[in-house]
Amino acid sequence: SNSFDVVFWAWTYQKEGKYFPLKGLSVTNAEKFDKRFHHHDITDEGVEWSNAKYFATIQKYWDLTHYPFDHQKLIITLEDPNLEETRLTFRADTEKSHIHSMIHLAGWDILGFDIKAGKVSYATDFGDQGTQAKFATFANIEATVDVKRHGWRLFMSLFLGLFLSILLCVLVFFTVPKESAPRYSLLLGAIFIAVGNKYMLDSYLPTTGNFTLYDYIQVTTFGTLFITILSTVADGTRKKVGGKAHISLFNKLLGLSIFILSTGIISYRTYLAVNS
Repeated sequence: SNSFDVVFWAWTYQKEGKYFPLKGLSVTNAEKFDKRFHHHDITDEGVEWSNAKYFATIQKYWDLTHYPFDHQKLIITLEDPNLEETRLTFRADTEKSHIHSMIHLAGWDILGFDIKAGKVSYATDFGDQGTQAKFATFANIEATVDVKRHGWRLFMSLFLGLFLSILLCVLVFFTVPKESAPRYSLLLGAIFIAVGNKYMLDSYLPTTGNFTLYDYIQVTTFGTLFITILSTVADGTRKKVGGKAHISLFNKLLGLSIFILSTGIISYRTYLAVNS
């Protein structure tokens, strides 16, 4: 799903006044959220301190270009939609804001946390009859959690079938040309494994507009299958040109070239994904 769940505490400090921040403060990029355990106090210095615990489901577009080695930024945005920037500004409490040391995300590494104050403009005045402005600007607070997925085990589990299919294709080129039965058996096995793995991954991974690591591996695998099929069909024609010895040497060189090329493409794209 294009979302993630989060639980966090938010607090504010202000001089005594009539503004009650946690009543109007909302999570603007959330599908839904709830506030609980409200607390309000005034210090001896006359500073109002308010806090509350938030439970939210945040909208998130998951960039799967480098999946399963993807690097994601989980962003939480707080804003008061009742007061524009001219009446309300924020300053982030960077010193006391952090991720709890006991938080653990299964399958992910937490790389960092950042919080900053900013502002956002909307191309509307929301029907305000008391202004001539064609847009409205609001102050906000944006907290970002930087995470990266543990990908190697998932990588092998998802793509092992495609790798096996490439290996079977390479083995086809090292079989004796006159023994067609083993060659066709290896080739058919490679086709069934690749197609089965493709259907499994298509049902597991969401559709994305980006060309992903999975797409590179899949295109490389089916490209290898296509070349292997053409070579196998063309063997009968090559027999008339150079004989069995010529065919055997040509096949081995072609098989070795395909193995090096496919391994190189997959290794390079995996390297980019791991270091993304």
